[in-house]
Amino acid sequence: MMNSKVLTAVLVVAVILASFWLGTVWDGQSPSGAKPSGTSKAGVDPSIGAESAEVEVVVYSDFQCPFCSRAAPTTHQIAEAYPDKVKVTFRNFPLSFHANAQKAAEAGECANLQGKFWEMHDIMFANQNNLQADSLKSYAQQIGLDTAEFNECLDSGSMKAEVERDFQDGTKAGVQGTPAFIIEGELISGAQPLEKFKEVIDRKLSA
Repeated sequence: MMNSKVLTAVLVVAVILASFWLGTVWDGQSPSGAKPSGTSKAGVDPSIGAESAEVEVVVYSDFQCPFCSRAAPTTHQIAEAYPDKVKVTFRNFPLSFHANAQKAAEAGECANLQGKFWEMHDIMFANQNNLQADSLKSYAQQIGLDTAEFNECLDSGSMKAEVERDFQDGTKAGVQGTPAFIIEGELISGAQPLEKFKEVIDRKLSA
């Protein structure tokens, strides 16, 4: 039979190793407090939630908008509250008086091409006072993007048309400021509490 002292030592080592592994996993947590998950790929608007969801929440946002930063964690919270029933889709609506919003939106789209939109989304909102091109490139490196590919995408302006498409679609849908949320045709403006979104989503689900 194993000596009790040896058994204790083995258990201590196991606990230390488990703690190290968990620490490594959660060090990757996003600035919003939730690990990014969902769809992020070229040619598709990034989303969180099931593709077969009954209700879609479309978020129109501006990375330099302070109210959008306040509302950003709600994006994850909505998806977490309705994992199988709601899909949250992000679209760009950079306001003209925010000098860095357009380029930040393009950076998000460039990250989307590499499947890491939500990581870029969270790091930009966590640092929205530093959205100059050099900072955006630094964030790309921090989240593990191919920096040569990202930098070329950002510098070339190849995602400008995609951002403009989002903006035009938002304008047609009645968006005038950010953040704006469209839940199955119903517009909610501003950084609202989670309960407000639940009220509308529950009504849509029961309709």
